[in-house]
Amino acid sequence: CVLLSLKQENNRVASECLMYLGTTQRRLFLYSEAENSYHQALSINPEIQPKEEIKIKRLLGLVYESGFNNYNQAIIYFNDALVLAEKNQEDKQQHLLLLDLARTYRQRGDYEKAFSYLNSILGGENKVQKKLLVEAELEGAKNYWYQGKYRLAKISQRKALANAVNNSDNFLKIQALSLGGLIALNQGQLGEAEQ
Repeated sequence: CVLLSLKQENNRVASECLMYLGTTQRRLFLYSEAENSYHQALSINPEIQPKEEIKIKRLLGLVYESGFNNYNQAIIYFNDALVLAEKNQEDKQQHLLLLDLARTYRQRGDYEKAFSYLNSILGGENKVQKKLLVEAELEGAKNYWYQGKYRLAKISQRKALANAVNNSDNFLKIQALSLGGLIALNQGQLGEAEQ
């Protein structure tokens, strides 16, 4: 795909192919290769559309966050993408990036900063997709849990679980139940953890 589009001097398609190649590489845990593909996707197309640039910068952020545990670099790419998303009124991408930033700051141990991004999502509930709201509630529960604030973690976890059940989202329901078990275990509530 990449070679054919370059041969035909179609940089837009080559950029798109490189983005998909990078995503495949990332899923195969080939993070250095994915990083390279995403950088090429950005540089090969001088007329890249903002929507594509947002996507690629977010994907680069994910590589740095989950592949290299380089949270500072991840934050740079997530913030770059967020600025573009806000400028181009890409609401869905904005919300995803806010969640990415919250998760990355939590992983870095900056819980207050993580909550500031989560509050941006949870404060705009009417515009945010229900699934993303549940993910933000779960992230908030994890944030409290990592700080040892188990009562607050449990409140957020239960809210996330209720919303996951209401949305018939089994994957998020399982995540919420698992987190609830971990919180209960930390509180010494073995019977509840076992459930």
